[in-house]
Amino acid sequence: MGIKDLILNKGWAGRTIDRQDTIDRVNPIIMDLTGLMHFYEDAAARLGGTAAGEIHAALKTLRGDIGKLCETVFSAGGVAYSGTDIEPGSLKLSDSLFEELADRERAFCASIVEESEVEHQMRTRAILAVAGSNGATRLKMLRTLSGR
Repeated sequence: MGIKDLILNKGWAGRTIDRQDTIDRVNPIIMDLTGLMHFYEDAAARLGGTAAGEIHAALKTLRGDIGKLCETVFSAGGVAYSGTDIEPGSLKLSDSLFEELADRERAFCASIVEESEVEHQMRTRAILAVAGSNGATRLKMLRTLSGR
């Protein structure tokens, strides 16, 4: 948390990145989340039962995060990544699916932490913070499902 965050609380002063930078920085995050969504769907299909139910519940939130990030790109005048280049069922996990999902989720959370250092507009910062928090929640779910 920077000094501006402390002084201004939820307001902002100073320069933020421009619209094109916002598009260029948010689209890769959307790509990561879209890939994660496909990997979680693969895990749900392979696990079945109550584990699949928990994963599907987490996917609702993940899809919401993708939608909010897409709105951010659209409001900056860009075209958001749509995931149409990914064939359904083409992204598969290895046999150690919990570990692989956790590694991918940790990498996503790390990218959100890196992005928090960028001077985004306040709305974008808030959306990124929520997406990171939701990623941490999914990590907890994975630990529970894997029995760790």
